Amino acid sequence: MWYALKTRGRVGFTTEAETCILNAQYLYQQLQLRQYTCVLNAFSNTVVFAKPSKRAITKWHLAVLDDWAHIVVMQNITKQKLDAFLEELDFSFSLQAV
Repeated sequence: MWYALKTRGRVGFTTEAETCILNAQYLYQQLQLRQYTCVLNAFSNTVVFAKPSKRAITKWHLAVLDDWAHIVVMQNITKQKLDAFLEELDFSFSLQAV
């Protein structure tokens, strides 16, 4: 934390944290639109959701426990990456429906 504050400054660090939270909210909203069971606590950057297919788990290196998986949305997770992940979920879901 000290290093982050020293190299990015307070404003830069705050901006990064806000971006992570906004991107987590974006993922949560997109999962809800798809009627995918998910949870996001206020001011959190961790989105918990129903365990997806093995293909998605392997491709995205998801942490899984029982019937749940989660993504910790950090600075390197952009909306473009989240959209690619959501496309994979959509694809996996369509395969399960067949």
